[in-house]
Amino acid sequence: MASLKVFLIWYVLGSLSTQVNESLVRWRRQDRAVTGRFTLASGGKANVVLVAGREAERSAVLVIPQPGGGQPKTLLLSEAHDQIAPADLVEILCMQERCFGSLGLPVPEEFAP
Repeated sequence: MASLKVFLIWYVLGSLSTQVNESLVRWRRQDRAVTGRFTLASGGKANVVLVAGREAERSAVLVIPQPGGGQPKTLLLSEAHDQIAPADLVEILCMQERCFGSLGLPVPEEFAP
């Protein structure tokens, strides 16, 4: 757990000069949640919804649209790591920590409450 925190801090500090709209995930604020759209490792599109820090069990979910407009598939982020490209997963975890975490990382200006 400590190594993940160190990595997240390194990644965020190293990318502070990068604008959120230049990231791999397209982020936006929706009320208290932060949502992002990205491409799955399989090539399909998905949305991630962040509502709390990583310590909360249901703090992040993945919503995968189904072909033909059927009921979207919803998974906890912790159940979907194998479906997300490593760079996208790191970005999702960093945004979750920045917006809802307790490490004191800066919240992006456009997502400040």
